[in-house]
Amino acid sequence: MEMYQRVLELLTGYFSDRTAADVFLSRQCKFHLEKQPAQITMNDLWNLAHWVMVSGTLLVGKDKAIEMSGKIRDLRKGMGEPTASTHA
Repeated sequence: MEMYQRVLELLTGYFSDRTAADVFLSRQCKFHLEKQPAQITMNDLWNLAHWVMVSGTLLVGKDKAIEMSGKIRDLRKGMGEPTASTHA
């Protein structure tokens, strides 16, 4: 669950509370990544960032959704992984 918790920490400030952020993130994992939240890994972050931006736009607005997505991508970059150019 470590990766899920790291992403949840990044997103919590964009929602009314931690529970709302948890529900949002859990849905992204289950429906778009087709994984249980505890199963997400660093390799899922690029795709997760995309879906957080798409779905987040509907809930928190475009600017905040872009910011949330960027933080997830930055988390991946911070782990020494490839950037967008290798993930078309």
